Amino acid sequence: MTEKLDQKLAKRQAAAPAPDQDGGTKQRNSVKVDAKIDAYIAADPGYLDYVKGLPRERLERIAVLHQVEKIEKEQRIQQSSERKITDWLASRPDIAKEIDEKIASLQKDDQPRARIWHGRQAAEREGLKTGPKL
Repeated sequence: MTEKLDQKLAKRQAAAPAPDQDGGTKQRNSVKVDAKIDAYIAADPGYLDYVKGLPRERLERIAVLHQVEKIEKEQRIQQSSERKITDWLASRPDIAKEIDEKIASLQKDDQPRARIWHGRQAAEREGLKTGPKL
């Protein structure tokens, strides 16, 4: 799991906005997000005082922790979904065999991801025919 986490972090770091002329990065503001933040601050002004009192290094580490937790959550959801698709394919060997034949020409590294993708497509098609079964 840490390998995937490292890959995602590196990918996001590479996609981070470039510094502007002052050396900082341009920040985008969303009216909806700002309204949510303002509403929370109005409801709990003590939290803003707490945050303002934190050292910058601690704030940076908290922001990084939130990002890491978000990525780990995405990975857990992905793994759960893959497990369900794998179980679904195990209960339908004829579909699994068709998929394995389709992906046989792919590189070995790409086959597991392709198998899950085709399995998900097959499950969705069957679900549309008979209703959800996952």
